[in-house]
Amino acid sequence: MNLHKLSHQMVWGILLTLLLVGCSANKSQPEMIEVTFNGNGCAVSGLTDLPPGDHSFLFKDMTEEEMVLYVYRIVDGHTFQDMVDAQSEPGDLTPYPDWVRQQPLVDQTWDEALGGEVHTFGLEKEGTYAILLLSRKNLWTCAPLQIIGEPSG
Repeated sequence: MNLHKLSHQMVWGILLTLLLVGCSANKSQPEMIEVTFNGNGCAVSGLTDLPPGDHSFLFKDMTEEEMVLYVYRIVDGHTFQDMVDAQSEPGDLTPYPDWVRQQPLVDQTWDEALGGEVHTFGLEKEGTYAILLLSRKNLWTCAPLQIIGEPSG
């Protein structure tokens, strides 16, 4: 076999390998949504319009209240503002309305490097969702999320 032809085939093989690796690397996970609680309210940063699927939230509780992160789907034509209006004051512990549905927690881990808990929820249905924080004394309605589109497959 010709040495020139062999080196030409090796170059094409390397380029094809790089192309395949590059294409598979583009299937990255969506950015993690960060939720921080400081005792007087919650701050949310990250994407708020998401495709259906599993989504991760980094929760940083800066208090000793032992808050728990939940995601609820809002149904029956209600809005995120309806959820906010259901509380007399921000942080008041009020019963959940009958038009919200708790979403399944897929995974929960502590990530020392990120400084918080990583919660992954299965958000499969198109619609409006609410990020909530709950303790024995408080309920904080943090922010809305939109799941846009139908699940694939």
